[in-house]
Amino acid sequence: MKTISLVSRACKSGIVVLCILTLVAPAFGQGQITYPFDSNIQLDEPVGYPYGININRSGVNSGWAREYSFTVNSTGKLFAFGAYLNTNNELRYGYIGGNSTESSVHTSPWMTFRPDGNVGIGVNYSNYKLDVNGDINTSGSYKVEGREFVKLSNENFNTMIGINSGTVDGIGYRNTFLGYNAGKSNYLATENGYSNTFVGSTAGVNSQSAYYNTFLGSYAGESNVKGSQNVFLGALAGRYIDYANGSGESNNNVFLGYQAGFYTAVGSGNVFIGRASGAGYFHTEKGEEVNKDANVSIYNTAIGDMAGLYHNSGNYNVFLGAMAGRENRTGERNVFIGYAAGSNENIQNISHRLYIENSSSEIPLIYGEFDKNKVGINTNSVPDGYAFAVKGKAIMEGVKVELSGDGTGVWPDYVFSDNYKLKSLAEVEEFVRENRHLPEIPSAKEVEQNGIDVAEMDAKLLQKVEELTLYLIEQNKKMEIFEKTVKSLQEENRQLRQEVSELKGKQ
Repeated sequence: MKTISLVSRACKSGIVVLCILTLVAPAFGQGQITYPFDSNIQLDEPVGYPYGININRSGVNSGWAREYSFTVNSTGKLFAFGAYLNTNNELRYGYIGGNSTESSVHTSPWMTFRPDGNVGIGVNYSNYKLDVNGDINTSGSYKVEGREFVKLSNENFNTMIGINSGTVDGIGYRNTFLGYNAGKSNYLATENGYSNTFVGSTAGVNSQSAYYNTFLGSYAGESNVKGSQNVFLGALAGRYIDYANGSGESNNNVFLGYQAGFYTAVGSGNVFIGRASGAGYFHTEKGEEVNKDANVSIYNTAIGDMAGLYHNSGNYNVFLGAMAGRENRTGERNVFIGYAAGSNENIQNISHRLYIENSSSEIPLIYGEFDKNKVGINTNSVPDGYAFAVKGKAIMEGVKVELSGDGTGVWPDYVFSDNYKLKSLAEVEEFVRENRHLPEIPSAKEVEQNGIDVAEMDAKLLQKVEELTLYLIEQNKKMEIFEKTVKSLQEENRQLRQEVSELKGKQ
């Protein structure tokens, strides 16, 4: 075996060490070392020399210099290190290339290095610290200033982008976390949260075994631990969900808007749409310290800017409209419809109420009591025993009154029964003279004090009409008898007159 060696004191036996080789190559093809395939070259560094290998390509003022290359069997297929100079004989970039002809290796290099530190892969001139032309395949994570920024989990199909976002160490799968601290607590190896999408700084930061959640916005769903199938869209939306006990499960909520459902600590099936809708602000003490023992609600719907703003507990409420039901805090089964409907302080703790209004007036346009089946128009006071109240005049094209049951004892057909005791006209005359109104009909004073029942009054009036009909029938009978009597008397009178006339004629 043939060996060509340039050896100094630093060389170690048995090792091929490239230490120092200075070649002066005045022209292409010169200054080469050629050796047989089965030969070895050993280079070592002399004492005091600063380079391991120094290859000097002289006579180049601009363009490319293939300083060091490997060629296989003189095929023109090579692997080369080189430099490319500008017209001032200054280094423009260094390159690594190959599998090309000598004259073109610098125009399509594998990698380039600029004096300013820019690196290119697949480009011949990089304008960025790293410039890549082509696809990148990676495993593990990307770091920014030593901190993980992008983490990919091929095994569990997780995608995490942002400092402290999620982790690949847990057993959760099919999660997508984007933003600083997004899904951070997914690192717990014992938790298996899956199919969550958290986008925004600190979005879903405490979620562990939760699943099918979508949190979009800074701090959206921040305190959620195990709640699932929630949708929070907007900065701070659902921020303190699950905050009350840290281990509850608040599921199937939809919070849409800035601070929507902000202080809803425990609850399920709620729908809040609009800025600060269903925020539950009342339970705040200092700054943003939420009352940890409150804000528990389910199946509430709030749509509109600050709708249900101070509501913190109570279930099955509907707040529809900007500031609708804003002051209601602990009520249940309420419906507030319209701008500021039910936003006055007198409705803080009411339940089972209906408010339809377009202002904060205490008396709404339409008021209702679901638990008592009452409705009022322009009034919030419906007397006991009544289902409907209207304050003000009403005009309508028709009214139909239906009697409960068969109407027996209410509608005055009983007047025509055989056992009905009809007052005599003399009795009626005496009553009217003393009371100045018909029997069984309220006086003007009573009507002023108590009003009238339309159905009852219609029945009473019909009763009097029917009684009057009986009086007329009775009078008609008397008139018929009177007429017969008169006719009989007339006939007798005629006969008497005829007899008198005949007597006078005989005289």
